[in-house]
Amino acid sequence: MKSIGIYPGTFDPIHEGHVAFANAAIAQCGLDEVYFVPEHKPRGKTNVRDLQERVAIIRETLNQTSDLNIITLASKRFTVHETLPGIESRFGPANFTLLVGSDVAMTLAKWPNCDRMLKKWSLAVGIRHDDKPEDIDAVLEGIERAHRFKIRRAFIRTAKASVSSSQLRNVTK
Repeated sequence: MKSIGIYPGTFDPIHEGHVAFANAAIAQCGLDEVYFVPEHKPRGKTNVRDLQERVAIIRETLNQTSDLNIITLASKRFTVHETLPGIESRFGPANFTLLVGSDVAMTLAKWPNCDRMLKKWSLAVGIRHDDKPEDIDAVLEGIERAHRFKIRRAFIRTAKASVSSSQLRNVTK
């Protein structure tokens, strides 16, 4: 059975930190491939480039790699209720891993139906900047206690963890 990473986000722009995290997740989590999933309408983000422009840039960035790919959603953003069934039916039987940055991991307890996903999917968390795995563990342990299951997780730190899209957007203005 294939092991597939799903990496939702804004990717405005995609950068070497995103790619380094995806490649590290492949190595550390034993994934066969990672799919970047740019959201049409990302949560809490304004002035985001048009989806088609972001998709084109992601495709160009990933065109040299066979294990990093892109898919787009029918829904406006990644949600457990709307997105999971489509992804699972698209790929058929597979072991899925959700890739998120530590900033997003800190909000997982607020995601509607997060338990439904985290019972079946593994989690790979890219540790950003000065974020601490123990802070993320505390959030995940709260989910585990509330829903009585263990979340399979990996914490990944890369040399590119300090690169951010907002930083890059500010440089190009």
